[in-house]
Amino acid sequence: MQRRSFLRLVGGGIILAVNPWSAHAQVNPAAPWQVAPSIRGDVRRQALAYAILAPNPHNRQPWMVDLRTPDTVLLFCDPTRLLPQTDPFSRQIMIGLGAFIESFVIAASQSGRSVETTLFPDGFSETGIDGRPVAMMRLARTVPADQLFRHILSRRSTKAPYDMARAIPAGDLAAIIASPRSNLHAIRIETDPQAMTAIRGFMTRAGEIEVTTPRTWEESVNLMRIGQAEIAANPDGISIGGPMIETLLASGRINRTMMADTSSPAFRAGTERYTASIGATPAAIWYATDGNTRVDQIEAGRAWMRIALTAVEKGLCLHPMSQVLQEFLEMSKELAAFHAHVGVKAPARVQMLARIGYGPGVGPTPRWPLETRITAS
Repeated sequence: MQRRSFLRLVGGGIILAVNPWSAHAQVNPAAPWQVAPSIRGDVRRQALAYAILAPNPHNRQPWMVDLRTPDTVLLFCDPTRLLPQTDPFSRQIMIGLGAFIESFVIAASQSGRSVETTLFPDGFSETGIDGRPVAMMRLARTVPADQLFRHILSRRSTKAPYDMARAIPAGDLAAIIASPRSNLHAIRIETDPQAMTAIRGFMTRAGEIEVTTPRTWEESVNLMRIGQAEIAANPDGISIGGPMIETLLASGRINRTMMADTSSPAFRAGTERYTASIGATPAAIWYATDGNTRVDQIEAGRAWMRIALTAVEKGLCLHPMSQVLQEFLEMSKELAAFHAHVGVKAPARVQMLARIGYGPGVGPTPRWPLETRITAS
């Protein structure tokens, strides 16, 4: 089991969704998804209402914005929302910020406005996060509306088993591959059964490494929001909720100590559930950038947003499986082996790997309201 898996609490007979990139909450996911279409007035706020719904690692929602300059959004990364154990160089956080930027650009186009984006206007650190802005986004000339906008409210990360018997039409595969506007080093959707056996092996081994490395699993456990009260107080991280959870909480049959115990029946059952989900993975998508600079990482996130929305357009589900791409020490051999397997050599870097296929509908992730992400206006 790992943070994108399902935990089965054997004693309570309940399955809990646990994930990072768009957690599938079992409770009402809060208002931002419902409120976004009603925002009126300032084009920036209208677009930001959709940008805050962008996918991001562990649902940390690391974005903060300054609106003091007219027609301009200054985007910052909140340094309190990093993942130092599983994402020690904040590469995945940067990908999430890239998805935020692309969502803002797509949403702004609905008001007929283009966005001139300057990345890292005051410079940046390749290895850490500081107080300098990630991007300056300025509303500019008139542009046509981006048709991917209509899918933003429907985008999900679906961690359930996919239909192994249903092939993805070649035209849909081609559309997804062509959707990024970034110049990627390589992009591929793997559908060959023999090749997928190897890919599923990487997913399984990497997941095992992440959850059996104490400090990386502890990071996930500490970010679990267990029950409606915790989710409402902190609508980020890993949401675990629903009527049965409330009953288990009241009776003391669920808590973080139980979640953290890798020798427990709950952990073993979760491992089986996670393995079964990976086993029902008919296809995978991965892509690489020419390098691994901060700009490359942002562009990888912008590409992911367009890939995700195009997948929704084609009726497909996605589930990011970034464990094998993480940089903590214990993952280094699998990280190198995966790059060798797909034929990507340094300085190029694989930035994203995900399951893709046909799966069930799931609900949206909790989000902090827009006003909590604005530092000044």
